[in-house]
Amino acid sequence: MYADDRIPRIIDNLYSGVLDPTAWRNAMLGIADLVSGAAVMLLCVNPSTATLLRDEFFRGDADEYKKYRQHWIGRDIRIAPSLSAQVGQPIFDSKLMPVQCWTGSEIFNDYLAPNDSPWFLGFLLHKAPDKVVKFSINSSRLRGPLDERDGERLRPIVGHLRRAIEIKDRLEMVQFVGSAAHARCELAPRYTRRFRENTEQISHRRTT
Repeated sequence: MYADDRIPRIIDNLYSGVLDPTAWRNAMLGIADLVSGAAVMLLCVNPSTATLLRDEFFRGDADEYKKYRQHWIGRDIRIAPSLSAQVGQPIFDSKLMPVQCWTGSEIFNDYLAPNDSPWFLGFLLHKAPDKVVKFSINSSRLRGPLDERDGERLRPIVGHLRRAIEIKDRLEMVQFVGSAAHARCELAPRYTRRFRENTEQISHRRTT
């Protein structure tokens, strides 16, 4: 039996959300609500090429999140130390660095605090040389810092979140391959016809 009766519904939404965007959004927000969190981010990157593979943002100002991606992500001093964490283990500000270091940082004072999301709790869901998946929740100044107890509240969900994302990635890959194959099938008659026309023109020129 789960300690919080909201967890079974969140897990159901995670797996339903593989195909249903509304259920997926409800799952993301439900996870944040378990710890009274605010904005939710789900990022998947290829560290070897610096390619963004998945970029999802829920609850919060989309314009401010755009600023984070374009400007502040390169100044986020949490990123490098968080990559040394183990998959599935909670990551939060005071675990990555002294609180004074964090609250004195540029990103804390010039971006996160003014947008009322200065604290975070995150999990690495996948870590490999060509793929890192990170899920994180921000909290407000009124809510205060997230900590180990909040990580424990989310622990029953983390494994399901990892599996749901893996399923989404596989389905999206299948859809991409299927779309590419469909496009090739549609183009094949055109190229075959063009090849035949070019061959006939060459044959005609040789006989004249």
